[in-house]
Formats: sequence, structure tokens, C-alpha cells
Amino acid sequence: MSLPPTSVHSGRVVVLSASIGDGHNRAARELARRLTARGQDVDVLDFLELLPLKLGSLLRRIYALQLSICPRSYGSLYAGLEDSSHAISVVRWMLSLGRRRFLKARKDVLAS
Repeated sequence: MSLPPTSVHSGRVVVLSASIGDGHNRAARELARRLTARGQDVDVLDFLELLPLKLGSLLRRIYALQLSICPRSYGSLYAGLEDSSHAISVVRWMLSLGRRRFLKARKDVLAS
């Protein structure tokens, strides 16, 4: 991914990641590194840490358990939820839970 020279924003940028698997974190760190190299003020936030009641920690444990018991199930889960209205409802609910904490960060631009 390369950024055009005119894309530098004058405000603060938050890169929103999710610490389920290292792929999300690596992508977030790389995006933050590239934006910082272009002069941006960047913070990386973990969406799971924004969830109340330690739900993020619970989701990470469930993910790890799922991969240790039946690793192939992860792809099946994604495939089954891809066009599911239930999945959309769950994501909306989770976003609403983390919204208040995210808004406290008061950043100007969000990259996810």
C-alpha cells in the first residue's frame, strides 16, 4: 500500500485493530508506521480493549480455544457468517459497546 503525497491529514489518526490473530495487529502497525513516516500523529487502538466487561478478553480466549480444538472451524465460521444478518447484528452490537470508549479517544481520522 502506498499513500499519495497529498494524502497527509493535519489532525490525529487512529488505526483501529482487533487483537484476534496477529494479522490484524501487523497490518495496523504497518499502517501506523507508514502514516508516521509521512508526518502523521498516529495512535493504534485495539477494538477488543474498547469493549466493556472484559468481552475482548473473552473473545480472544474463545478464538484461541477454537483454534486449538478445531482449527478448520475458523474458515467455516467465516463462510457461514459472510452473508448472515445475524453476523451483521452481532457486529453492530459490538460496535455500539465499544463506541463510547472509542469516542473518548477524539481522533480526527479513523483507519480500520
